[in-house]
Amino acid sequence: MKIISSFLLFLLLPWSVEAAAERAYHWRGLRVRQSAVQDVKQALGEPTQEYREQLLYEKLSFDPQHPDVKDVRLDTVVFNISAGGVVESIFLSPEWGTTDEQLRPLLGAGQKMSY
Repeated sequence: MKIISSFLLFLLLPWSVEAAAERAYHWRGLRVRQSAVQDVKQALGEPTQEYREQLLYEKLSFDPQHPDVKDVRLDTVVFNISAGGVVESIFLSPEWGTTDEQLRPLLGAGQKMSY
């Protein structure tokens, strides 16, 4: 029975993690595995650089619509695009000098992890 339970966990865990990731990863109304290139351009305008598999935006400032956080300045925002033209991942890089205290109200407490 233990082998069957472990096998079922092995099969279901990737699906469960993938489903949770799809719900969790979004920014400014743009969602991983749902938003298309046109959705990104409609939300943010034309990118600084555009490649077949990436859209790169530089020097953005946005209001996180959070009462405890002022405008957050981003050095770069990268959207990785799938072959089908859908957002695969979103990477946000805050401007140099942005402090942890400035981002914590927006991101939450977080937790220390090693890798």
